[in-house]
Amino acid sequence: MINKCINKQIFDNTFAEYSKKVGVILSSTKTPGPYFDPKRNTGYVKTKKNPIPVKALIDTLTPESLICRSLGLKEIGAVKLTVQDCDVNLIKIAEKIIIDGKYYTTFNQALGNRFQVFPLKFNFSNIILFRDTKNG
Repeated sequence: MINKCINKQIFDNTFAEYSKKVGVILSSTKTPGPYFDPKRNTGYVKTKKNPIPVKALIDTLTPESLICRSLGLKEIGAVKLTVQDCDVNLIKIAEKIIIDGKYYTTFNQALGNRFQVFPLKFNFSNIILFRDTKNG
C-alpha cells in the first residue's frame, strides 16, 4: 500500500513539473450567414472558438512506433499525450489540438478514424494524436 502511494505521488509530481499546456479547439457551429440559401443549403458561417487549455505530457512518436507502419504509411508527425482521465472526453470531442503552434487531430483515416486512448495507472491516459495536414 505504501509503494502505491509513493508511486502516485512521484507520478503526480512529475506531471505537475513537466506538463505543458495544450490548446483544445472544440467543434465549430455553423450558423446561417448573410448569403444563406435554404434551397441549396449553402451560405453557412463557421464560428471560431477559443482553445481550452489542458495540461499534458508531450512525447513525439517515430513512424516505426506507430501502428499504421504495417500499412506502409509514413506519418508526417504524431505525438503521444499523457493527460488526466477527466480531460480524455474533452480531447475526444475536439476538432483540433494545438501543440506549439502546430495542429493535430485525434482521428486518422489509415486507422479507420478511430480514437486511440490507452489507460494508465493513477487516473491518467495516453492519447495518440496525428498531425493535421490540412491546416499545417
